Amino acid sequence: MRIRFASYLAIGVVSAFLIVASYAFAASTFMWLALAGGIVLILLGGLEVAAGVVTDKECGVTSRSVPSDVSGTVPGTLALTVSPSANLGVFTPGLAREYTATLAANVISTGADATLSVADPSSTATGHLVNGAFSLPQPLLVAGAPLPATVKTWSGPVSNDPVSIEVRQAIGATDPLRTGIYSKTLVFTLSTTSP
Repeated sequence: MRIRFASYLAIGVVSAFLIVASYAFAASTFMWLALAGGIVLILLGGLEVAAGVVTDKECGVTSRSVPSDVSGTVPGTLALTVSPSANLGVFTPGLAREYTATLAANVISTGADATLSVADPSSTATGHLVNGAFSLPQPLLVAGAPLPATVKTWSGPVSNDPVSIEVRQAIGATDPLRTGIYSKTLVFTLSTTSP
């Protein structure tokens, strides 16, 4: 009789332990599942906020900043216009005098710097006005300097900058002058080292 009671008691204790353990295991499993589910819900909620599914008001957000770029492009530009001609007037033989005229130029440059220069590309009496086979003994001055010369420089971009270019020719009292027209075709160049 005692042996049976002890056996029943042992079986009861083991059964109770197994029941408690199973409940503990189930509770633990439920806790882990609940924790995992909460993480998933949090992640899904963040995605909904990012996607705009949940409104700012629902999230307690009162403002939101979003960047947006605005831009425009400037093409590289060098533009130059110069008066087609300058008339120094009538040279008077035997009279020492300086004759002047003005060329009008307009400059547009998008470079970090710009230089307006002028040169005489002719190999005949370079820098001097010529009349056929004859040339003036004194050089032609452009912007106050003999050719080639730098007319003006800029240290930055410029748009529609008017430039007045003086052309000066000195004639001496003993300079021989041939009947006809003394002239030269000059070449003006606008350049930049930093387009």
